[in-house]
Amino acid sequence: MVEHVLVEALFAPNCGSREATLLMIDAASRDKSLHIEFKEITVVSMPEAQSAKFLGSPSIRVNGKDIEQESIQKTDYGVG
Repeated sequence: MVEHVLVEALFAPNCGSREATLLMIDAASRDKSLHIEFKEITVVSMPEAQSAKFLGSPSIRVNGKDIEQESIQKTDYGVG
């Protein structure tokens, strides 16, 4: 059975880790047991950061959950 996974990568403009992050996600998407839906999001303003609960660049979410467990309790959203 193929599992459907939503992966979101959130970036600030000019994030120096963008390319490496995208390569990592691409490598993970080759797993044949997963169907990965991928969304790349660039966060450019403070209202967008607050709405997206953007903690820093890059942020990666799998099925809506940030891959960094400590992010659950943080609320210091922003860009830059």
